[in-house]
Amino acid sequence: MTQEARNNAEVLYELGIDRQQVEESQNILHLVPELTDIFMNPVVSLQKKQSILEKVFSKSGSPKQLIRFLQVMCDHGEMDEIDEIYQAYYEKWDEVHHIKRVCCTFAKEPEAQQLEQIRKFLQTKYEDSRFVFEIRMDPDILGGAVITLGHEEYDWSLEGRIRQLRRVLTER
Repeated sequence: MTQEARNNAEVLYELGIDRQQVEESQNILHLVPELTDIFMNPVVSLQKKQSILEKVFSKSGSPKQLIRFLQVMCDHGEMDEIDEIYQAYYEKWDEVHHIKRVCCTFAKEPEAQQLEQIRKFLQTKYEDSRFVFEIRMDPDILGGAVITLGHEEYDWSLEGRIRQLRRVLTER
């Protein structure tokens, strides 16, 4: 992610636009990828791009500050970085609101008590945080769970334990 994308995300955050509204604008751009193509096309006039942005995002209920932000990004030819800007915005939002995104990979559908144990473990490490869980299935881990939070990973899988045991046995 570029520093420019982070700077633009900071500006977007400082405008006070709600995360849900930002997500909706990103969804529009993903649902209609031709829009981004138009906004990056040097043949299309800036006036036409501004008009399209105004019409599309006004109809979706986007706040004026968000529409103006997108227009400025378009004016500066930075719409090709809009996904990076959105990603940096989400990271900033989560940081300010003490939200930790956790990816839990299980061999099979987890039980409620497993998720609660993971939540309690994480709560001891990150006391003032709220957690948003993404659950994935991977039968290759055989059992247990692999928990990923940012750059940290806790491998409590059966496959991981076997790998650790193999390493210990071969080091002797």
